[in-house]
Amino acid sequence: MLCRICLDDNQEFSKLICPCNCKGSVARTHSACLEKWVEITHNTNCQICGTDYELESCGWKNITEWSAPRPLSNEWEDILDFRCCIAWLIYFSRFIYMNAAYGAKETSRQITEAIGDGVFAKCWWFAFWMNMVYYGSITVLLTDQWITENRVYRFRDRRPQKMC
Repeated sequence: MLCRICLDDNQEFSKLICPCNCKGSVARTHSACLEKWVEITHNTNCQICGTDYELESCGWKNITEWSAPRPLSNEWEDILDFRCCIAWLIYFSRFIYMNAAYGAKETSRQITEAIGDGVFAKCWWFAFWMNMVYYGSITVLLTDQWITENRVYRFRDRRPQKMC
């Protein structure tokens, strides 16, 4: 069986996989050849049968290769969201600490002492919970992006080796 990209059957550096629904002589490709092909062509589906290539996670990168969390894009809004999210996490960590160390009643009493209990306090609590929802969702997106960037993926072999 030959790799349909490099036309070689050597599996010393990369094993032959069946990444799509093609059959016969075009069914197999080296995973490294397919990675290079997708990188060059930016095509994430088979040009013969049209099947989308599927990735599967196979663990974490070495810890020395991990990237730090970063904004979702280079747009100024995402950079600002990232920085505000970090500030919010620091603030919210302090809020959690206060609740754990002194209890919810004492924390609430201290907040009431600082901002009062009138209209301003209602606006403050409303803004607090709105920020909680917004920056909580941003934190989930940032965490998901960070996990995706620090995992190792490979193309899924769609069929057992003996059936290809």
